[in-house]
Amino acid sequence: MKAEDKRLAEAALKQMFVGRHLYGIHFFPHSPILRLEDTTNPASDRTTHLTIEAQWLACEDELPGNSAADMKFAKHTVEELAQIACSLREHSITSATLEDNVPHLRLRFDDGRLMLIDGHHDQFECWQASMGDFLIVAIPGDNVALWVPEDFHAA
Repeated sequence: MKAEDKRLAEAALKQMFVGRHLYGIHFFPHSPILRLEDTTNPASDRTTHLTIEAQWLACEDELPGNSAADMKFAKHTVEELAQIACSLREHSITSATLEDNVPHLRLRFDDGRLMLIDGHHDQFECWQASMGDFLIVAIPGDNVALWVPEDFHAA
């Protein structure tokens, strides 16, 4: 993943996720969509959708080991994702970042828990996040594809 793509993607992910809560799940076969809302700003019409088409994990604090880049993700069911989402629903996201070489998506919650979505697949998209004119997709080749508003610039 190019450093500039990672920098722009993380700036967009920050806009899309930080301060939001898990608000709902749309159940589609093998590709659940998490819905995230800014519950502190009821006037906001900016809903973030996160489609997960790969493996994921949730842990209490940090990952076992130092990096997710070489992790093997265990297979989880949609029911397990729903259970985790329910347990996190009252906690806001405090950071949304990507691993350095692979676009594993890290979502940190205000209770310290971490949700990590696998960003590596040789043939398919792993996850996508969208909000308004923003769209970020983890694509084959350990890269991200980005669509952001023309006037958006990473800080």
